[in-house]
Amino acid sequence: MFTASWVAGLVASGLVLLLASRSMAQQAATLRQTGGPGIVAFELAGTTAKSREILTMWGLAGRHAAKRNLYADFPFIIGYVGLLAIPAWVSADTIGNQTWHWAEGIGLAVAIAAVLAGVLDIAEDLLLLSALSAADDATNDLQPQTRAGQICALTKFTLIAFAITWLIIVAVPVVLTAVGTA
Repeated sequence: MFTASWVAGLVASGLVLLLASRSMAQQAATLRQTGGPGIVAFELAGTTAKSREILTMWGLAGRHAAKRNLYADFPFIIGYVGLLAIPAWVSADTIGNQTWHWAEGIGLAVAIAAVLAGVLDIAEDLLLLSALSAADDATNDLQPQTRAGQICALTKFTLIAFAITWLIIVAVPVVLTAVGTA
């Protein structure tokens, strides 16, 4: 069950997430002021043409804000991975004991999926930073970075949705039931 170190990890993850969110919100505001889309549109662009269209709308100020947003995403990743992986990992044993033993393995897989989402998010950020740097030369093809970044983003979002769904539908109810009967 949750020990003091697990709780400390959750609290630290939450604080890191909040601080990074603040910085990312500031950069998102700058992106909105340019009249262009947010950073997620760039994450999902996938082609040179779509990426250049977004970069044109952003202009120089938006491109700088996008870079700052991507750098702020690194601590944000640490925060959300902790908030998803720790409860999934810690609750896996309780889930196995309160439901079916094989469900414990799913809980552990959810924790690993959260970590994998973070790894994919890091790869995505590095690819998009590379695309932003390459975009300085209008002749550069951004397709390799933007397509790989899009694949990372879509996979990351899927894994995060899976982890959140598992925590809400399975982990939280089972753990609360176990706590209530203890």
